[in-house]
Amino acid sequence: MSDHERIWLQAADDAAPDTGRVWCQDKVWPDGPEDTEPTEYVRADLLSQARAEGRREGMEEAAKIASAEHVKYSAKASRAWPGIGTPEVWFGCAVIAGSICSDIRALAQKEGKDG
Repeated sequence: MSDHERIWLQAADDAAPDTGRVWCQDKVWPDGPEDTEPTEYVRADLLSQARAEGRREGMEEAAKIASAEHVKYSAKASRAWPGIGTPEVWFGCAVIAGSICSDIRALAQKEGKDG
């Protein structure tokens, strides 16, 4: 038996009375405009792998955003803008953004090892 990445189960509405629903490694249904789409099944290990990759990509994107915010707030902390906040306020924002960035990167690295 081979490990197919995905298989399809024929829709109940389209099943023959003598054989019932049929499985297939290729998507051969619907074979007519009135036929119903088959149910697609994906191997669990591939689904878990795709989900882990999606989480990693999301964390990497979040780390980029947090890093950009850290740079932005650090730049604002380096100069006082009258009426827009003190350098201390922007420095505090920079510290928070940097901390968030570090946390996200650590989670992404852990996900890469565990995923």
